[in-house]
Amino acid sequence: MKIFFIIIIVIYVVLFYVSKCLEVEQLKKENQTLQAISESKLHKNIPKNTIDAVKYAMKHAHPDNGGSAEDFMRFKRCYEELTKK
Repeated sequence: MKIFFIIIIVIYVVLFYVSKCLEVEQLKKENQTLQAISESKLHKNIPKNTIDAVKYAMKHAHPDNGGSAEDFMRFKRCYEELTKK
């Protein structure tokens, strides 16, 4: 019976790790897209929902939410660039 619980715990840990890895990959893809937007300097015509998406990604990349400081800073710079008048 102990082996059963150990196997369940191992499966849970592996699934949790895989889901976090997939989440990180998704954030990296979003980051690349946002960097391309930021570099284009077309922020005057950026729709509000795009700015909201950057803000959402920035919140999820925050280290307090399990993200990396590097990704958070990239999203923050992109957000500042997009909201700059």
